[in-house]
Amino acid sequence: MMRIPRPLQFNTYPLQVPQRTFLLSCSLVVFPLYRSSNETLKKQRAYLKIKSIKVQIKYLYEKDALSLIVLMRQSAQFT
Repeated sequence: MMRIPRPLQFNTYPLQVPQRTFLLSCSLVVFPLYRSSNETLKKQRAYLKIKSIKVQIKYLYEKDALSLIVLMRQSAQFT
C-alpha cells in the first residue's frame, strides 16, 4: 500500500503579498467608483426634485391663469 502525502495547508491569514496587492488595487478602483456614482445619484435626485417643483409651479400658474380668465369672462357676462 502506497502512502499519498497530504497536501500542504497554507494559512489563510495573513494574506500573501499578491493577494494583498490585488485587494488593495480593487479597493482603489471600486471605492472611488462607488463614491462617484453615489454623488451622481444624489445630484440627479436633486435635479429631478427641482424639475418636478418647477413643473408643479408652472401647473399652478397655468391653473390660476385659466381660473382668472374664466372669472373675467363670467364677470363680463354679468355686466
